[in-house]
Amino acid sequence: LHSHFNVSAILNTENGEFASLALIKGFRFKVALMEEHFNENYMESSSFPKAIVKGKLEDFSMESLSQEGAEFLLKGTITMHGVTQPLETSVKIKKNSQSLELQTEFSLRPEQFDIKIPSIVSNKIADEVLVAAMYSLSN
Repeated sequence: LHSHFNVSAILNTENGEFASLALIKGFRFKVALMEEHFNENYMESSSFPKAIVKGKLEDFSMESLSQEGAEFLLKGTITMHGVTQPLETSVKIKKNSQSLELQTEFSLRPEQFDIKIPSIVSNKIADEVLVAAMYSLSN
């Protein structure tokens, strides 16, 4: 299952602090019924409308950035469905003339965020969800 949606993000280039916010109702599915179940039954997006990542890129420095890219460890938290969990993930950052391109991937498990999956559909829903995020940040 792939879902593409818009998020907002900010990177403080002075100290490497990073924050990202995604609106849960912004997720789009090929099947409308899946979208309805996702929002109403699992994510309860009316009560918990946002997913938020906050953290700091360790040893971040603008001078180390290039078009080839540099890797940094993001240490922080992810908050979703009213639950905050620690998050550590590698972030690759490339610098071009107009923007910074950030890429990361990490896995989450629904039970980490008290998201209940009914047993009748549990065989159709992954135990782990791979999150791949790409950001293009400009001044």
